[in-house]
Amino acid sequence: MSLDVRPDHLKIVQDILSAHVPDREVWAFGSRVTGKATETSDLDLTIIGETPLDFETLAALRDAFSESRLPYKVDVVDWATISETFREIILKEKVVVQKMWKKLGSGMEWQKIPFERVLLGPIRNGIYKPSNFHGRGTKIINMGELFKYPRMYSVPMKRVDLSLSEGDRSNILKGDLIFARRSLVPAGAGKCSIVLEVQEPTTFESSIIRVRPDQTKSHSLFLFYYFNSPVGLHSLDTIRRQVAVSGITGKDLARLEVPNPPLSEQRAIAHILGTLDDKIELNRRMNETLEAMAQAIFKSWFVDFDPVRAKMEGRETGLPKEIEDLFPDSFEDSELGEIPRGWRVRSTGEAFELNPSEKLSKGKNSPYLDMSAIPTQGSWPESPIYRPFVSGSKFRNGDTLFARITPCLENGKTAYIQCLEEEQVGWGSTEFIVIRPKAPFPKEFGYLLARDNAFREHAIQSMSGTSGRQRVQLDSIAAFKILQPEARILKAFEVIIRQWFELIKVNSEFIAGFNQMRDALLPKLLTGEIRVSGPEKFLESANVK
Repeated sequence: MSLDVRPDHLKIVQDILSAHVPDREVWAFGSRVTGKATETSDLDLTIIGETPLDFETLAALRDAFSESRLPYKVDVVDWATISETFREIILKEKVVVQKMWKKLGSGMEWQKIPFERVLLGPIRNGIYKPSNFHGRGTKIINMGELFKYPRMYSVPMKRVDLSLSEGDRSNILKGDLIFARRSLVPAGAGKCSIVLEVQEPTTFESSIIRVRPDQTKSHSLFLFYYFNSPVGLHSLDTIRRQVAVSGITGKDLARLEVPNPPLSEQRAIAHILGTLDDKIELNRRMNETLEAMAQAIFKSWFVDFDPVRAKMEGRETGLPKEIEDLFPDSFEDSELGEIPRGWRVRSTGEAFELNPSEKLSKGKNSPYLDMSAIPTQGSWPESPIYRPFVSGSKFRNGDTLFARITPCLENGKTAYIQCLEEEQVGWGSTEFIVIRPKAPFPKEFGYLLARDNAFREHAIQSMSGTSGRQRVQLDSIAAFKILQPEARILKAFEVIIRQWFELIKVNSEFIAGFNQMRDALLPKLLTGEIRVSGPEKFLESANVK
């Protein structure tokens, strides 16, 4: 039997379980195991053990699930308290979600000490300045940067004017940890990021707590990974206060106990996890660059008509001669205004198949993508899960999924599908419009058009329906006008960009693998279940100073 839960949702479940019941095996049962689940079906779990869970642990576990980002309810039952009849039903259909952790002789030997004992100086809250001090001066880390960049390098930030004393008291240095002091989202309070690069004076806003580890006592990156591990997140849960907004205090944070393995072992663990994150970030940036290149050439050729303008004005196009010769050297009038001579005005409905017909038998277990799996930036969605087909949009590799409903459309949710097996049909939300270009347009053209500002603005302006549930109609998308150049231009475009999208696929598959490896190692390294043998020699061989 398999578990009908998306990989990212399963990770949330496993993180909560390992934080609250790390010494218990946990089984899933019910509709998400038997293949009868819908998108909103509950996830049923039973906590295995000879003795009942204490009331506080069970209550905390249920609260953690109810406050999580899971879009469905999680029902938890205690194996030790249910009837034999119920046990027999579960035994016929169970899937193990968490195996019982080993008794950690090595990990449990790590001394735990108050967080404040490994810090340099006091924990500080950030600075507040009235609006007339903003827009100039020192870079300031806001909550947006804290949540967007867990491992923060030098990134664009707003600025604030500080006095010398304010700058000295509230500065940011490389290796500082920053925590969200408060958040409208309950799980957001306590979010921990690390500053890995500071190129100029930088400060932080009043909703952030700054912590400065003493590098002779503890390693900043080790602490960062600890506070992002299931055990560390549970530790932060214990000091989170629920008032109008969720929050933590520096005083409570200082008193939390943190593991204190030998410094060499901390550095080795940080190096292992940091190396995986570096590889993830490198591949992510490569994908960002590749997509920017594809969007730039799309805009240059088919929106701004740069090669045509250059030829008309007698300038160099910057293109190989065999491609340059394909473009006209003048414009002509059309219903869209001036367009390159010889190009045709066509509607999207003529040039593309929209929501193309595909055969998929009802009940067939097939790859499924819901709206939460679709990115707001970039083309690669989260991994599909397998789910019996009921009804919804159907798609293949080379199709573009375009979110049609508010706020997903405005937020930019769009994906280019390359994650299926050859000839495989996937399915997903009814709120997708599936875009499939017809020849001579290359497949990638549909995705790049869906990311084009004019196309998106047309879709947003065409939305209709009740407030909060507005969606763009298929007819509005079909009516959007595009230009069809000579087929040889489209073929040249395809040859250039297809290799970039193939690289995006390779990089994205690497990212998924590195993510899985890091997420598997993180709790085991941070609890001592896996130890780095001979950390000093390991660091020397890895050239870590």
